[in-house]
Amino acid sequence: MKQPFILVLVLAVAAVASVTGQTIDLSRYRLVDLSHSYGPATLYWPTATTKFVLTRDADGPTPGGWFYASNTLSTPEHGGTHLDAPRHFSEKGRTTEQVPLEQLVARAVVIDVTKEEVAKVPQEQRDGWVLQEKIEYAPAITMPDGNGVKVEVRMMLLRPPDGKTLTPILPLVRLSRGKMLGVDFNKNLTWVGGTVGIFTA
Repeated sequence: MKQPFILVLVLAVAAVASVTGQTIDLSRYRLVDLSHSYGPATLYWPTATTKFVLTRDADGPTPGGWFYASNTLSTPEHGGTHLDAPRHFSEKGRTTEQVPLEQLVARAVVIDVTKEEVAKVPQEQRDGWVLQEKIEYAPAITMPDGNGVKVEVRMMLLRPPDGKTLTPILPLVRLSRGKMLGVDFNKNLTWVGGTVGIFTA
């Protein structure tokens, strides 16, 4: 259970590894494929002028008598599962092949943990894990389409070690229609959420 996780953006990792010649010992990791299939329903950055296009060039017998199948694939780079290299927003930023694979590796967070999964964690390893109870957010606001909106209001307060008064320094107000605030991928929704917090003078 305590083995490292590698979250794989398949296309990005494959591209980086092939260009830089880096190798990964996959036997050390549990691989989680986060990629989504490409097709006509793939989401793209709003400024994209084209979409996913798959053209069938050949699929059948050739004049020479043998079978041949071949397609042409065309897609904007900012769509579906992909890696946004720093160069995307910075003139001097690194391009994809310059991003070390180590920076694409992180530990995973499991949502909807079951009692059976918790029981599998050895007792001597449990101090290295964090188990957080998920709050059931009430759908306090109703959208025109009838679906509820989850609302979360938090206040961060600080107090000096020798102080007695708590001072609010950071408001956090979040609205979401996903399974978990700020985490779930809200697809096929007309509005997915927003964040704003304002102190009165």
